[in-house]
Amino acid sequence: ETYSSEWTIIVGPFSALAMSHYTLTSAPASQPLNCIVGQVVGITIAILIAYSDLELYLRQSFSCAASVFVMSLLGLIHPPAASTSVIFSSRALDWSEMLAFLMGYVIIIIVAALINNLSTKRQYPTYWGFEPVLEWYSHRDSAKEKQV
Repeated sequence: ETYSSEWTIIVGPFSALAMSHYTLTSAPASQPLNCIVGQVVGITIAILIAYSDLELYLRQSFSCAASVFVMSLLGLIHPPAASTSVIFSSRALDWSEMLAFLMGYVIIIIVAALINNLSTKRQYPTYWGFEPVLEWYSHRDSAKEKQV
């Protein structure tokens, strides 16, 4: 039996997400906020670049670089989102598949939270919301004030 290639190409970001959720449970890139916002940023940028008339290699390069740049500006780095942007910029997937992709991420996050918290040695997630991001911005602003 054969499977549609447009769905098999999304295995890479999902496997990277699962690896980070079960082995790097305290890493900032593994936290739910970084995962969801990173994917939304990566997919949105990729689909917008996919509308351009650029060659495939340029679309994929620009979408990956722009996604990483915007995620770093937001302080919400999620490396699998960069690979997702490469996939979506190839025009293989579009807005209609974005919701299905994000729902898969939510399911993986919920399952990872349940399984990881069964152990007394691990906690996942270490945070749900914007607290670390707000703390990062406040440290950044105070560092700028010290420079002046």
